[in-house]
Formats: sequence, structure tokens, C-alpha cells
Amino acid sequence: MRREYELTDEQHAKLLDACKPTPAMWGRGGMPMFKSPQENANAAWADIGREMGFDSMTVRPVAGKSSRYFTADSTRSMAHTEATVAPLAKNAVIATTFSMPAEGIVQFNISVKVNAQDFAGWSPDRITAFFGGIAQVLAAKGALERDASA
Repeated sequence: MRREYELTDEQHAKLLDACKPTPAMWGRGGMPMFKSPQENANAAWADIGREMGFDSMTVRPVAGKSSRYFTADSTRSMAHTEATVAPLAKNAVIATTFSMPAEGIVQFNISVKVNAQDFAGWSPDRITAFFGGIAQVLAAKGALERDASA
């Protein structure tokens, strides 16, 4: 599944460093003595991809954002992602448009943007899991607000 990622300062610096010019020298038999900037950049993307869990050959920039933001195909399962995401602290504050509804009224708006080509290949189980995840987020948000007001 394609998703958006953000590079850390360290990862961004690693990529920029990998793109620096390298000496153009050839040894016996015409073999280059140094890797090209493209080979270095590909290797840096591959390392970062293994670290962050995406396929480095599918990286695309995000229009309108800095070079730290990109999309790529995730190599991690949904279960792995859920297991590695840290739970919210007890005193975490999440601002939403439905934080203070009128008494007796619940109002919320969810906007989901999924590439139609990606979505077309989803199995019914995956679609169910996706919307089940949204339901879990809404339930957790409700619990946070209930605990904060108690």
C-alpha cells in the first residue's frame, strides 16, 4: 500500500551527502574505481527503505512539500505497523472538530483520499480492516475525551 513518509534531518542529510559528486577514475579493464552519485543515492534510499519499511524503488516526491516528504509502497503489514506505533500518553491532547459537540449531538467529518488504482485491488477483508481502523481511532478519541472530562 502506498503511503506518505517524512525523512528525519539525519536521513535527509544522508541522501544529500550520497548525491555529492564522486571522482571519475577508472581502473584496469575500464572498471570505475568509485560508485556514481546515482549508485550512492540508490544505496542510501535502500538503507532508509529498510529502516522505515518501504520499497525504495517506488519512492515519489510529494508535490507542494519539501524534499523530506515522499510516498512509497510500504513493505510492512498493517499488523506490524499497529504493533510498532506507540500508544498515546494518558495526557495527550487531540484536537478535532468534534471535541465539544452540542449536548446530545455527535458530529464528525472524515475525508479519505485513496488512489483509485490502489483501492481497486483491495480485497474485501482489507477494505473492512481499513474502515475498522477508522472506527478504532474514533473510539480511542472518544475515550480520551471522556477520560479528560472526568
